[in-house]
This record gives sequence, structure tokens and C-alpha cells, in this order.
Amino acid sequence: MLKQIGKKAQQTLLLTSFLFAGSKIFAQTNDASLPRIIEKSGRHAFLVDGKPFLMLGGQAHNSSAWPALMPGVWKSAEMMHLNTLEVPIYWEQIEPQPGKFDFALVDTLLTQARQHNVHLVLLWFGTWKNGSNHYMPEWMKRDAEKYPNITGKTGKPIDSPSPH
Repeated sequence: MLKQIGKKAQQTLLLTSFLFAGSKIFAQTNDASLPRIIEKSGRHAFLVDGKPFLMLGGQAHNSSAWPALMPGVWKSAEMMHLNTLEVPIYWEQIEPQPGKFDFALVDTLLTQARQHNVHLVLLWFGTWKNGSNHYMPEWMKRDAEKYPNITGKTGKPIDSPSPH
């Protein structure tokens, strides 16, 4: 299959593999091997923990990584027999105050992924999500002088942070 999808798709899959194997990579184990794609005799295989891996993945809803919603997400993943789950994390959760970081959500997600024997892909919702600033920290949204939004055609700010 990988031979048919092209080199760019293979590179994308390889990059993605490093991200989604988080529940194993971040664990302290004796196995230091990272997920990778190998080729032997013209055939390709995706290896996780040194063994061929067929990703049966799903993606949680954009706003599902809040702790109260995760039990339903894990239940759905189990019902669908997923072995990989993409879950969003939000800048506002990680840095609720300037320079004050809280990785409790990430720790919880990793712990729960291990409990459910599911590989995890963390989707970072930082400055922009669908062009809007919904998941940036509140302290940034309140300081429009330092962190301005884009100005629209009418001269009014738009709900999207400026890259300038």
C-alpha cells in the first residue's frame, strides 16, 4: 500500500507516526525504538514497538479533551475498537497565565491512553483554530494592544489573531 501512496505521503505518515505514538514514546521503557516505516524486498511496513502496526484511528471532537468529556470519548473508542486516538489540546489549558504552564491535561490524557491501551496523537490548538482565537489563553485575548486581532475590510477587529 505504501508503495502506491507516494514519497510525500510516506514522509507525512512517518512524521505523524512520531506524534501519535506518544503513549509509548513518553513512557519510560527499555525499548528505545521509535515508530518507523521500513522497506524490505520492495515491501513497506509501519513498525510501532518494533512490530508491524495497523492504525485503527479516530479523532475526538474539537472540544472533547476537557476532562469531563473524556470518559465518553474513551467509551466510543473502545466500542469502535480503535488503537489510536487523536485528541486536541488547547493553549489556554497549557498556559493559563503568562509563563505559568500546566500540563495536567496532557498527563491525564497519557495516563488514560495507557489505561485503555490506545496510542495517542495530540492535536495542538494554539493561536488559530479554524481562523479564530477560541483556544488562545484569555490573558492574550484581553490584551488587544499587545496581541491584536486582524482588522477587517470595515476597519473592525475580526475574531482572529494577527500574525504581525
